[in-house]
Amino acid sequence: MTKKYSISVLGGDGTGPEVIEQAMKVVSNTQKKFDIDVSFREINIGGDRYLKTGELVTEEDIGELRESDAILLGAIGHPDVKPGILEQGILLNLRKKLDQQIKKYGTKNSVNMTMVLRCNCQLPVRLISFSLK
Repeated sequence: MTKKYSISVLGGDGTGPEVIEQAMKVVSNTQKKFDIDVSFREINIGGDRYLKTGELVTEEDIGELRESDAILLGAIGHPDVKPGILEQGILLNLRKKLDQQIKKYGTKNSVNMTMVLRCNCQLPVRLISFSLK
């Protein structure tokens, strides 16, 4: 039986829409292999909308996002918007209202750092390792 999923798409700003377009193609091309049916719902949230309307995230946006099974988020940031406005008004606001805060565990202050990230949405803990050069 084919499982159906609804994904809200927030292309965002800058290269975000281009990256998201390619991500959507990848998801679309995996549907048959995994016997899933994915529908995308684009929501206009980002710097361009803020400059045109003065809106960051509305309760209507939050409602639509809550109805989705997943959220695909591109880059948020616009050269004509003062730093901090979009980050706090969109990214932090969405994380708080959708209970998607990320917590950082096990960091070490050295050249080689290891971080374990965990999301409140009950996703598996992921380990990310990287080196600073």
